[in-house]
Amino acid sequence: FDIELIYKNFSLENLSNLALLKIVKINESIADVSLKDIIGAGSYRLGAHSVLGVRLEPRQKELPLLDFKVVKDETTLALKLINGEIDLSIANISPRKLNWLKESKKGGLAFWETPSATYRYIGINHRHWPLSELSFRKALALLIPRLDIIKYKLRDTGVLANSLFSKAFADMYQYYPIDTYDPEKAQLILKSAGFSKNSAGYFQKEGKLVELDWKVSSNKASLELVNTMVDFLKKNGVKVNITTQEWGTFMRNFKQGNYDLVIGRWIGFTDASMLKYVFHSKSLPPKGGNRGHFINSEFDRFIDRATSEVNSNRRINYYKEAVKIANKQYAYLHLWHPHIIWITRNCIKNLTLEPNGSFYPLKKLKNDCK
Repeated sequence: FDIELIYKNFSLENLSNLALLKIVKINESIADVSLKDIIGAGSYRLGAHSVLGVRLEPRQKELPLLDFKVVKDETTLALKLINGEIDLSIANISPRKLNWLKESKKGGLAFWETPSATYRYIGINHRHWPLSELSFRKALALLIPRLDIIKYKLRDTGVLANSLFSKAFADMYQYYPIDTYDPEKAQLILKSAGFSKNSAGYFQKEGKLVELDWKVSSNKASLELVNTMVDFLKKNGVKVNITTQEWGTFMRNFKQGNYDLVIGRWIGFTDASMLKYVFHSKSLPPKGGNRGHFINSEFDRFIDRATSEVNSNRRINYYKEAVKIANKQYAYLHLWHPHIIWITRNCIKNLTLEPNGSFYPLKKLKNDCK
């Protein structure tokens, strides 16, 4: 079939949403259409599929057959790589396990790495006190030891973030100062805003104790990361309780904005229009991704102008002004841009990774594995 798509509004995301290997949803009421009939905009047809695997069959002979398999445990994944049971891993793997694979030198593995467009952040709920106070958000940003975490926890597999946009976004990236770990400055900001420490060493204001709920999934790497940050916050007088939840429950609360603090990640976005989904006041759940209820009318005005602007230079400038506002208001607490890391058997050649982690390199790789 030939299908015509008509978009109500301009967005660069329109093209990326037709990308290689995009999974297409179809209305269940269309009984005469099989998933195998769907080709999409790429060079592959959907083959056998289940909860734990998907086969993509090439439409050109020169392209490789692609079998995607789900491996839920990273230790199992590491062993499968070493034993040659899989040729390539595109999964996120913890820095500890990655370092172990590199040092073990087993299985004849190759490691492909590039700076990414992925963005890690601390999401904060702007509706909840004291996160609703800008001074408190500023102080909180100064109590996160980002550099030490990147060096010792991430093993230098990331770079500090100063906004959603890494250097992979040539049009949007610009210099913004990055908050470094500075507990003395944080203490001064809090005291100037009327906060003081109680007898237990925790901050309070007008007799009300600062006590935050940080929700995190039961994923081991995420939990270790949050524990590290919470230790530093407690050490500096901010009381934080960690609520650990299984993945489904965590994601439900995350998407609904039921938290004080949360560590999040945005991946796969390709242009600045992402800002509207993430921070616009009309993008609150369930309609959008403004889960922390960041509300700023000036930000909205710049985003609305950008959305309707056809001149690319003016549109980018509007987006840049919106980023400045989001940064100034500490809409998120920036963390880092993790590297894209793929692990392959050394018989896989000709890989050039994309900053957004797309599967496009799979079209160009050379498979010499027997």
